[in-house]
Amino acid sequence: HVQEAPASGGAYRFSAIHDGYVKKGSDTIYSKRSYAKVEAGKFTAYLRFNVSGLQGSVKEAKIKLKVTEGARNASESGGEMRSASNNYGTANTPWLEGWLKWSNRPQAGGPVLSSVGAVTPNEYVEFDVSSAVTGNGAYSFELSSRSRDRVGYYMHESATPPELIIETGAGGNTNQPPVAENETAQTD
Repeated sequence: HVQEAPASGGAYRFSAIHDGYVKKGSDTIYSKRSYAKVEAGKFTAYLRFNVSGLQGSVKEAKIKLKVTEGARNASESGGEMRSASNNYGTANTPWLEGWLKWSNRPQAGGPVLSSVGAVTPNEYVEFDVSSAVTGNGAYSFELSSRSRDRVGYYMHESATPPELIIETGAGGNTNQPPVAENETAQTD
């Protein structure tokens, strides 16, 4: 799921390979749906991307999502994006959407990378994750909200899947996967 960019740098697009959402306190698996819900104290979404083939250094990285249709999906807040572990909870096993639930959700860490204000149905929104994406490797993100005004986003089972869009420039080392605190990098 990569769109090649010019050798001297350019835009690369990666579709989410795993995505889904969890409901606080519930071990129901919601991940095979074409959408994810995000709402304070209730629903949290997760996205994972595999980045490969980058040439040049990362200049900018954004996650592009489309708000689901329907008036109920307009919200005063599009949510907050944070980096998350590539593994289930405290395990050393990469998370897969088919098994994602509240009790094993990836741990999120660090500050909010980006947030989006009010959103409307069918709107495309972008979250800047430049500070988290350094080159080739696996990247997971948690999308949460401080608002009780629920928002829905299309997931990779839909016709408009989440995308990680990376702008590169000449030079730089892009062959090192990211390493979160207290986590060992894994390469395939």
